[in-house]
Amino acid sequence: MASFKFDLSDKLTDDNWLTWSREMKFGLMANGLWDVVTGEEVNVGKDKKALGIIGSSVSAHLAEVVDTSTTSYMVWFRYTALYGQAAAVSVLYTKRELDNIQLLEGETIMQYVTRAQSMQAQLKKAGESVSDKSVLTAILSGLPKEYGLVVSGIVNQRHFLSLGGHDLSVTNVMGLLLQTQKDLKETKDKKEQATALTARGHNRRNNRDGDSGQLSKCSWCHKAGHVEAECRSKARIQSNDGCYKCGEHGHIARNCHVKGQGHISL
Repeated sequence: MASFKFDLSDKLTDDNWLTWSREMKFGLMANGLWDVVTGEEVNVGKDKKALGIIGSSVSAHLAEVVDTSTTSYMVWFRYTALYGQAAAVSVLYTKRELDNIQLLEGETIMQYVTRAQSMQAQLKKAGESVSDKSVLTAILSGLPKEYGLVVSGIVNQRHFLSLGGHDLSVTNVMGLLLQTQKDLKETKDKKEQATALTARGHNRRNNRDGDSGQLSKCSWCHKAGHVEAECRSKARIQSNDGCYKCGEHGHIARNCHVKGQGHISL
């Protein structure tokens, strides 16, 4: 028989069973060895060749399975038992995760789309067929209601005259999603600024005396517009040298009990 000819992307590891087994299967089929691996053909020479090929295509820490097996059928069966079910579960989980993907709080559109495309890449690596259109559908379905208008436009293809009539894809709608994200952020920032201004105005109204509408007067400096607890003059005096008339702390010259006395010399 001619020498075995085909190249694997990687050796078998703990997490690439689906990709590795698919490539190995096709390689063995192309070289007329797959039937002995499945047990449909009994041929000692082919079996030894298949066993050697499989054994040379696994990572060192997994070689024990080959070393303790007598046929290629046994090796394949044991590797399938070890990794087949876990790999299938992983694929199923990733599919569900992609189908139910949602834009997370604080996540940008770029991060969100990259996360979805990463799941698509994982599934494709496992041999699953995942179209770009299905990924786009998942991405659009996971956007919050604030994106409703642009999502409706994309679904109805209203924007695609400006895109040269290309098919729906993540690449073609990325600009629209990024612009919508920018517009939503600007709207949110404006609302927050307006709320802050309203709160400041509310605080000013709270500094007025009761129902009279007059500005409150500070009992410390006797100026209107704030109360003693907010008085800057009080804070400044308490942190400096005090009254310049008597030299004592705790009041200003205007409130000094020493009348008619100029600045004292210390």
